[in-house]
Amino acid sequence: FGSICHTDVVSARDLFILVLGAILGVLAQQTYNWLIQRYGHSLARWHADRLRGSNARSALRRQTMRFYQERGLCDSLYTPGDVGANKQIPILPGDLIIPRMVDPYKDGLFHLASSRSNFPINRKLIRRSVRAGANIFDGEIVYVERVDVEAGTIKKIELRRCSFLAFASLSLQLQRVLRARWRRRTRHVQHFASFQTAISRPLQPQVLGCTCVTLFEDGSEIFIALAHRSREVMNESAVKSALPSFGVEPNIVGHERSSYSLIFYNYFKEFAEEFFDVEELVEAAKARRAHPDWILQLPAVEAIAREARNGRLAMEYLGVAIGPADGAFKCALLVRFRSPAFYRKLERDLRANWESSHGEGNQPSVQFVPLFSPLIDEWADREEIGATSIFAIDMARRRIKEIKRTAVQAPTKPKHRQ
Repeated sequence: FGSICHTDVVSARDLFILVLGAILGVLAQQTYNWLIQRYGHSLARWHADRLRGSNARSALRRQTMRFYQERGLCDSLYTPGDVGANKQIPILPGDLIIPRMVDPYKDGLFHLASSRSNFPINRKLIRRSVRAGANIFDGEIVYVERVDVEAGTIKKIELRRCSFLAFASLSLQLQRVLRARWRRRTRHVQHFASFQTAISRPLQPQVLGCTCVTLFEDGSEIFIALAHRSREVMNESAVKSALPSFGVEPNIVGHERSSYSLIFYNYFKEFAEEFFDVEELVEAAKARRAHPDWILQLPAVEAIAREARNGRLAMEYLGVAIGPADGAFKCALLVRFRSPAFYRKLERDLRANWESSHGEGNQPSVQFVPLFSPLIDEWADREEIGATSIFAIDMARRRIKEIKRTAVQAPTKPKHRQ
């Protein structure tokens, strides 16, 4: 009888502990719910800023620079000569000769195959980035399969198509490695020790991206278009950028190829999207069109194409590089609009799309600044301009100086006497 009473006492104690645990559990859950309700938005904003804000961008840039410093690879990085205080930036420049002019109708440098490749997609990383505010959509993009180089000159770049989500996965994985010191792997050095290493041993998909220094002539002044990138942009968000900057999409639908070359086609589309917020182009990745040149039916695209047809728009390659923080093959382009009337109309009709946002002090989303303005140098020194854009602007300034020198040195024709 005594042992039974003892068992009953122990059971009552266990029951009391269970009830107490349940009460504490409910209180803890209610406290957690209250904290989430009270501070959840602040926590979400902090998490988003850690991954997408200006602090995240600055940290990633510093960590990438430290990565190369610790391994004695700083000689592989780019040092601007005409922008700011000549501070090194995390870009791997290609010391190779490339063709200068871009033909509106023929693809001389790039050769796009009609086939498509499939690469792994890390949906967990993508979901995490989307929750932090990134706008990531599933569409087609082109990547560099092979770069043919002869005697220091790029002869041909072979391209193929893949999913944008595959590039997003690789890009986010690389940034994760660079952000967390303990996760750094030797394969990053193997693939990104230098530009030559990156193109000879590419970590795929090595997506082709273009950063365009778009210049507008108005009298004696030359203006560059700069945008403050939104936090919704996947890479180089919350930073000033040359406009437009884009990942190259195929100019092929089915077996139909655009009448314009790959780079011109993408430039027309991106210009209309980023300067005029053309909704049809924003949704173009989801559209099912029979021919890629359907975009020429849009007035904004036709206006830009008309400038090219009439010789008032010229485009040329400035140089190529590799971005170690996203693995992309970056092509810097110089685009010159020679019509002051087109520039004035653009200023009047400008409507930036979701990729641009107001900067600090409520600066406009898109600014037109003189190419050689000291403001650009100040922004570059304060790391308020993306590294890829600094690379492109630096090369554009050098190219414009070269053009001006050539014009001054050109012999003038003697006047004929009447």
